[in-house]
Amino acid sequence: MAAGLAICEAALRIAYPRYQHLAAPEVTPHERLAAATSQNRLRRPLRTIFIRPDSGDIHVLLYNKMGNRQHREFSDRDLRTGLNVAFFGDSFTENREIAVQYSFTEVLDYLLNAQAPDEFPQINVLNFGVAGTGPAQQYAYYSAFPDKARLQHVFYVHCDNDFEDMRRNVLFGKEAQHLMDYVRSGRSWLSGLHVSYLVLDAWQRLRQAFPMRGLDDLDFATVSDFREVVLKWRSEVEANGGAFHIVLLPRTAGQFADLDWSAP
Repeated sequence: MAAGLAICEAALRIAYPRYQHLAAPEVTPHERLAAATSQNRLRRPLRTIFIRPDSGDIHVLLYNKMGNRQHREFSDRDLRTGLNVAFFGDSFTENREIAVQYSFTEVLDYLLNAQAPDEFPQINVLNFGVAGTGPAQQYAYYSAFPDKARLQHVFYVHCDNDFEDMRRNVLFGKEAQHLMDYVRSGRSWLSGLHVSYLVLDAWQRLRQAFPMRGLDDLDFATVSDFREVVLKWRSEVEANGGAFHIVLLPRTAGQFADLDWSAP
């Protein structure tokens, strides 16, 4: 059993290092998520192509030094002297499927600067959208951004699959935190094993697949986690001197109708 455990631990660390940030000591779940996701943002400028599967049309994908899918770079001076407007979201914000000149952040960047008075500072519209992410990862991207205090306006673009994404982030939910606290109690040697979090991950996914409670309760818990993430995000933006905004599509507005957005 000891040999099998050692082999499994080694295999996880080498071939599937997903849990390395979870196994790091003295780090909160949000900090672990920020550390894991921020690595994806520290990519070099990228130029590749995208082929639409429906039409076969080809367009260029450009990513700047910040890892954002945008056609221009933003220097330190730009961020220091300009009015910075940041959009966070998933694939609907990143917009890989369309040519960059049709991406709403690029259009907005052009129009705002073209229509602004001459004495107005340069407006920088930054696209932090990342396909396949949910609000927890997007909040982590904001927290990990070194110049977040320079973002005067932060927009979270909500899509109707964001609640489902919250369900999938089982290692960072409230219940998962309780389980991790149990593993970490007394700083046990178990807290440093990747196998520990593989077991917790599998257990949480099993609970999601076969919930031991009613669907209404599960939905309420998901919405509660979502609300907590958004309120923490808003508080952090406001503490940094910025304004936090939520962008709702017409089909998603109803999801917010009964939520209490007052500070807890």
